[in-house]
Amino acid sequence: MLRVQQTLGAYTAHDSATLSAALDGFPLDVLGEACNARVAALHAITDGGVQAYASIEGAPGRVRTDQATFLVLAYACSLNHGRWFVKNEARRLMAAASGLTALERVALLALLQVEVQPMDAAVRELEGIAAAAKRAPLSRAQSERGRRLQGMVRCFAQHVVATPPGDVTPAQWQAFHAVDFEHASRLVASRQVTLHAGLAYVQDWQLQFVLRQTYEARLTALVRQCRVRLDEISRTNTGYHAPQFATLLSIMHDVQFRVCPVVAAELGPLDCSARSLPLAIARFAPLCIVKLAVKLRVQRHLVDRERVTLRLWLRAVRVRLDVAVEFWQALVPEKEKVRGAIAQAYAKQYACVGCAKIRAQDLCPLQGSPKSISAWCAETMPSAARDIEDLVASTQCPSERCAGVFALRHGDGMRSGPRNPANYFARAAEAGLQ
Repeated sequence: MLRVQQTLGAYTAHDSATLSAALDGFPLDVLGEACNARVAALHAITDGGVQAYASIEGAPGRVRTDQATFLVLAYACSLNHGRWFVKNEARRLMAAASGLTALERVALLALLQVEVQPMDAAVRELEGIAAAAKRAPLSRAQSERGRRLQGMVRCFAQHVVATPPGDVTPAQWQAFHAVDFEHASRLVASRQVTLHAGLAYVQDWQLQFVLRQTYEARLTALVRQCRVRLDEISRTNTGYHAPQFATLLSIMHDVQFRVCPVVAAELGPLDCSARSLPLAIARFAPLCIVKLAVKLRVQRHLVDRERVTLRLWLRAVRVRLDVAVEFWQALVPEKEKVRGAIAQAYAKQYACVGCAKIRAQDLCPLQGSPKSISAWCAETMPSAARDIEDLVASTQCPSERCAGVFALRHGDGMRSGPRNPANYFARAAEAGLQ
């Protein structure tokens, strides 16, 4: 059974000790590459995709590598991408288990702590109990088991195949399995199975849906456990001085960007000071944020919608609160107190203002007439003014213009426009770190 589990890579929260042991002492110089390969394989998986994520059974170190990368991805995705991890790891298992027989799927479900009772096995066990009762009195456990199996057999004959128990064919007994309805709730909800007395009677081909639902539930519990455990580990390594822990954090950052390059990973705050934050904005931020930062520095004041946009962006890209306050306070009149307003924006944890709202509030520097855009670029970034003029002339869509500016500054890493300024910053930072 353990060999089946390791071959398929079906791990749950109960396997935490085994997974941690696999990671302990794992060569960190190859762990990052192995994790990236797993992410790429998970991205390639489609429902029913037989070609996705092929493991070589018996390859040296394959099982340990599989366990180590599984755990690192679980930890990394527990922060921002838990749903992605659960969905794609479940797809990976279904692709790996596509060639299993019904009995092998029953055995795999048993590893996931789900009891599935094949109906033909129930009939044989009931006959054995009846034969034993003729030889000697049954124990209490045997009697209770016999009554349960008898009720299961009668219910199946009456409600599933609508035939007296003696007339049910061997093929019908072999084609069905009884499972607690909670493990087949999706099939029950879609009325694809018969439900009676708390048991759902599923056919061989429906076991794959039970397996997927069960594994997704187990993975969800694992992700929650990893989030709690990672918080505990971080509290004991607040200085990030341990080389191994720092390397693992770096790998997890890379994993998160490869999974979904959106808002910067929440493994730690953005490592910058009030003095270096303007440099990070100039290098990685989109032009809408650059425009607000320039206006704040020059005019020493922003209107309400501009203040909200900039504050929520600072929170979204994980600038520390004290750094954001110091940065802002240095740009406004000394008598103006900014800590309360910025702290409130951080505490409420609102999402970063999206590009559609930024355009609706007329805060996007890439919308409007080409003449006004060219004038602003000539004043703000004269070295790139000519390239941006050509870009503005090539399309009327602000989102496409923003993607074009990204390509000019960081290479062709954004096929479509960003969803929000934090998304742009994360992708730009990723491109700058490669």
